[in-house]
Amino acid sequence: MKKVLAVLLSLLMVLSLTACTQKASECPECEECAACTTEDGAPVLVETGVASTVREGVNIPTYITLPADFKDDATYPFVVMIHGHHGNHNEWGGYDAISNGLAAKGIIVATLDFSGCGASTEGIEENCMTNFKDDVLDVINYVKNTYKVSKVGGFGYSMGGRIILEMLNEDYFMFDAIEFVAPAESTEDLMKFFGGAESWAELAKNARETGEMSSFMSVFGEQLLSDKFFDDMEKYMDADDLAGKAAAKYNGNSLCIYATDDNVVYPEVSEKVAKAFNSAVVTVSQEGHSYSFYSTNPVVVSVVNNASIDFFAGEFLQAE
Repeated sequence: MKKVLAVLLSLLMVLSLTACTQKASECPECEECAACTTEDGAPVLVETGVASTVREGVNIPTYITLPADFKDDATYPFVVMIHGHHGNHNEWGGYDAISNGLAAKGIIVATLDFSGCGASTEGIEENCMTNFKDDVLDVINYVKNTYKVSKVGGFGYSMGGRIILEMLNEDYFMFDAIEFVAPAESTEDLMKFFGGAESWAELAKNARETGEMSSFMSVFGEQLLSDKFFDDMEKYMDADDLAGKAAAKYNGNSLCIYATDDNVVYPEVSEKVAKAFNSAVVTVSQEGHSYSFYSTNPVVVSVVNNASIDFFAGEFLQAE
């Protein structure tokens, strides 16, 4: 299955490079592009607050995309899309094409805002891996209890990919299919983003000793980091082989997408995760850490979005 998937995704990438090379509004192919349209009308977006089971009084902002022809008595596969560090539920619109494309295929999608992000009413001091994993699990259980769900897929971009890895390793939840997009598996690699190991150590020391947020100005803007963030991130250092341990517990198929010029989550980190999971791989050669979520490059958008949609559709709908 994985070899076949890899071949199909490679073909998809070639077709995308030749077929969709303009903005969606200008592209003659986009009327037939799953990432741009739905087959039977617009999907239905449900916005709700999912009660946290571990933090009293906290509602997790949750956005559920249902197929246009959704029926209460029908059963659907489901994908939870997990955003990156200091992102928001749809990565400022970048997740929408994938959510809508999956809904067009008959798959329910849920996204969520983590503490201090998007519509969250919590402070950024609660922005840490422990809360991320709890929130993803609460949203998964909410969807499973609200709708009739068959299989559950996990989609993780950057820090979202690390969340999936930790959830697998710590037995939070066992996904039926997984997509990683530049998964932030390596703590040492993440330290580079925050100015290197010495800068990381100084930021962590300040947060722990003062109890206040440490501030770092990254290429994406100011990053506010709590002592909880550093404690959680240092729980798994590279010697602990998070990817290997998580993969050993996982029996399903996976897809890994990354850019060969990514200088936030370096390609070798994504390659390590892909190798551990024996994932099908799709690469793009431009746009760094932007992918289809921030990219204005229509080739990158087309490759990433369509590969993502086709992966989950292939995993969940082929038998049907």
